[in-house]
Amino acid sequence: ARLLEESNPEQVFNISTALMSMLLKEAGRAESLAIEVPAESDINLLIDLCFKLIDSVPDGGNTPEFITGQLLESYQEQINSGIQVDGHKEGASTTSTTSNKPGDITEKSADGAVLAVYEITMKPFDDQRISDSEDTVKRFIEETGQQIQEINVICRESDVHPDVIPATNTKYHLGTFIFRNITYQFYEIHLWIVAALSRLIPSNRAMFYKSINEYIAAPNTSEKVKKFWKQLHERGS
Repeated sequence: ARLLEESNPEQVFNISTALMSMLLKEAGRAESLAIEVPAESDINLLIDLCFKLIDSVPDGGNTPEFITGQLLESYQEQINSGIQVDGHKEGASTTSTTSNKPGDITEKSADGAVLAVYEITMKPFDDQRISDSEDTVKRFIEETGQQIQEINVICRESDVHPDVIPATNTKYHLGTFIFRNITYQFYEIHLWIVAALSRLIPSNRAMFYKSINEYIAAPNTSEKVKKFWKQLHERGS
């Protein structure tokens, strides 16, 4: 701003022209990476696409967070529950602390009461993550008066807390870890996605596919994710 104030009209014009040219170039590049997806509801295709996205381009946690939240939202809309899913469209860079939420994703009733809390990660959910989570929940309880007793952690098997009490006879529920007054339930992210997709009817699976495409085409989504998404469709996933 100071540079513009000290510049003469010609310099201001040149700076503005250069900025506009740069923005148009970026917009053109983003548009060249955008694709159109068919109204496809094949569950095997969607499972494959989701797995490849979260494994290859997690984008700092943004990709699995959006996919998980959108699957939750799609199901709640399907059953017309009135439950609101929040957090997955904010991006993983928006921390629970700055957004005053008890976890990455929340499910809320119509009156705003938190019904379920989810933490989504492709990194170890270790002591530091547990401590950060507990601090966030404590702050949320103090500010809202709402009680949070359980958090669902959607992650890979290799990323569960080392002291988790393993679940028996299932690979879907990985186990339980209790820290102070909070119970953490761990679920394997790939199997969670399969289960979530399997409860959607075909039309809602097609809408979910479209939602992923719109998210990836959005300006704030990483170019690496855009390129990978386009490559998947160019080679038929």
